[in-house]
Amino acid sequence: MMAHIPENVEWYLAELILEISVSGDERNVVHKNLMLIKASSPDEAYAKAIQLGKQEEDVYENPSHRRVRTVFRGLSKLNVIYEPLEDGAELLFEEIVGVPEQDVRGWVLPKASLAVFRPITSKSGPDYSAKEIVDQAERIRSRF
Repeated sequence: MMAHIPENVEWYLAELILEISVSGDERNVVHKNLMLIKASSPDEAYAKAIQLGKQEEDVYENPSHRRVRTVFRGLSKLNVIYEPLEDGAELLFEEIVGVPEQDVRGWVLPKASLAVFRPITSKSGPDYSAKEIVDQAERIRSRF
């Protein structure tokens, strides 16, 4: 049985899984990208999400002249957004039954720990930056 999808639904939320690998580095980097999809049916939303994922696939060179490859692995989520997109609209919910108090407290973060307020930190993973873009940024910076 399929989920209940009202007739007037226009928006879906898809989570795309992208895997990035850098030649010479055995570690991979996985991005879980939430994408907003406008579609008139779940099938159309699925097709659009798959298309978006495939468009993210790429091969390029990093500043160390290593080959970087991004592969779309698939979708991990595709959910309907039941409410019109406006301030305060609920985009998604998850229901969990029987959650211990310490878990609930652990899920609630202070403002400074929320992603939008955390300082930018250097990455510890493989360098998947694009050499072409880094070189262009250096040329622009050197003008000033």
